[in-house]
Amino acid sequence: MDRTSEGAAAIRTYGINSSYEIGRHAISSYENYQHISDKMSVMPRSWLGRAVAIVWMLLCFAVLVFAYVQRSIHDTDIAFGYIMLFLTFPSGYILAVIFGFLFYALYEAWGTVVAGGFFTNLVAWLMLVTVGYLQWFTLIPWCYRKVKSLRHVDPRLR
Repeated sequence: MDRTSEGAAAIRTYGINSSYEIGRHAISSYENYQHISDKMSVMPRSWLGRAVAIVWMLLCFAVLVFAYVQRSIHDTDIAFGYIMLFLTFPSGYILAVIFGFLFYALYEAWGTVVAGGFFTNLVAWLMLVTVGYLQWFTLIPWCYRKVKSLRHVDPRLR
């Protein structure tokens, strides 16, 4: 397909009358995409936010390595839990309460006790890191941007 037939196809598809409008349509489509993707991104936008996210992830990986290296010590699960709850506060506490009720229900209904150990710590780590990351580096920055944009709309919020 040559350039003229591509342009003709764009004119038929989008109802565009000139090459200027084709370019303008492409730019506005890109701007709409950027606007949608800027609403809530998973990665922090600033270099400082990215640096904090990297340090946070390194701390979380260090806790996982600690749980693996110290797996033979019986109190490792407790230390692991407290450190991960600290790193994922407050969403980590909410998740821990939910799992506490779930484990209690399993015990009361069927007498099943969820054993500790590295595998349990690994599953807990994956869930806590996911919830903590989404909280610290997605939800809180999104809320901050939302409040900041509301200040421009209503000057009483300053």
